[in-house]
Amino acid sequence: MLARSGVCDVISSLKPGPRGFSQLMFETKLNPGVLSRHLKALTEHAVVEKHSNSYGLTDKGRKLVEILEEISKTIKNE
Repeated sequence: MLARSGVCDVISSLKPGPRGFSQLMFETKLNPGVLSRHLKALTEHAVVEKHSNSYGLTDKGRKLVEILEEISKTIKNE
């Protein structure tokens, strides 16, 4: 799932807090169909949760952000 183009962008966009679908589209530059598929997969894997008008990271999603940031730091330091 993380290997799909744009998935990490969606997760990163949600790091500061919940976002609406349109805002996620703008921030990630993904078309509606692709963004919808990514959000569905992330929701099914309990990384993202859907609120009434927005999407946000779950505890699992926030932990994933920490792990991805740590991997990124490690790669940059090599």
